[in-house]
This record gives sequence, C-alpha cells and structure tokens, in this order.
Amino acid sequence: MELEKLERGFTDRERYVDQKAAFLTTLITNVQLKDGIAVKDVMKALHPLTAVEKIKENWAFEREWLEAQGGEISDGRY
Repeated sequence: MELEKLERGFTDRERYVDQKAAFLTTLITNVQLKDGIAVKDVMKALHPLTAVEKIKENWAFEREWLEAQGGEISDGRY
C-alpha cells in the first residue's frame, strides 16, 4: 500500500516536472516555427496514455459526440 503511494507520488512529480519543461520548450521553439507545437503533443510523447486513460478518453469522446447529436446515452457507463 505504502509502496504504491510512493510510486504514484513519484510519477506525479515526474509528470509535473516534465510538463514544466515541455511548456518552456514549446515557448522557445514556437518563436522559431510558423506552426507551433502544443504542450499536449510533447506530453503525449513523454508520457503515453495507459490503457485505462485511453478508455476514459474514448468514453468522454463518445459522450460528447452523442450529446452533440442530440442522442441519449442509454448504457450505464456514463
């Protein structure tokens, strides 16, 4: 239990540091580029989505798409 909390805290801190570095990097490089780089793109390269995060992202997309279509969400996932 404690080891899992330590591991989660370490990965959260690592992601935070990488996010700050990605933000500064994009600030520096976007001055030189015509089409800028998004911080999200850099973070996806550094920390790819896990299977659970992909499923949650897919569900959120489906929910938004169905709401935009005016349809009702019938299954219990949402």
